[in-house]
Amino acid sequence: MDPPIPMSPQSTENNQTRNEITITEMQLNTGENQREFRLKIGDRPSIHVTVTPSATVVDQWITQTVNYDMQKLVGRLLVGLGVRWFENNHNADTLQLCVGDRCLIFQLTRADAVPLNFRSFLMDKRINFVGIHNSEHKQKLLHSRHRLEISNRVFDLRFHAKDNNGNSLQYTPAGMIKQQYLSLRANVVSLKDHHRIWSAVNLTLKQIKFACIDAYAPYRLGMCVAASEFEVDG
Repeated sequence: MDPPIPMSPQSTENNQTRNEITITEMQLNTGENQREFRLKIGDRPSIHVTVTPSATVVDQWITQTVNYDMQKLVGRLLVGLGVRWFENNHNADTLQLCVGDRCLIFQLTRADAVPLNFRSFLMDKRINFVGIHNSEHKQKLLHSRHRLEISNRVFDLRFHAKDNNGNSLQYTPAGMIKQQYLSLRANVVSLKDHHRIWSAVNLTLKQIKFACIDAYAPYRLGMCVAASEFEVDG
């Protein structure tokens, strides 16, 4: 494993201002199985968030978002990855992906099917997936309703980055890393019990914010530490 790379001073917002997050649902004629949002973190560019259990919508998202980037790619594609489940359940209820300013929240438990290109995407060796405290994600996906497999190119950024003081992030809670890196208020990266039911038909705005940050934060941090160039040991 490569030695951890310190984040540059420009890569974090270490002032005392905490960014507000706003989320707006886009009133599009997308049908009941697709919801679209604009999520804004402070003065950063908006993130386009798609929430769906639909295999058709996921197929389109992969084609439009990922395949387009792969055509321009030199090296590997970097993808932020998050997984959510209810308490001690073994199965993943949602899977979150972030590429650039686009985020997908795939409601696995509610999905009737998973498109073939999505399964191929998860196993693609040209992609580096990054997360934070993600050691359980592979098993949670494998035990999900659709038995999803993912490649071995999944990296936990705690072992590849340091804070601006040169300290390891290995033992830092995921919420604290996201909170500090994106300069967020603490309540954005924590959920109360009634917001933890990820198999719900309609996720709350609080859940959608949380799930988006779950994938967006490691994507942005991964960009800072050149995570697209990481290699698997052995």
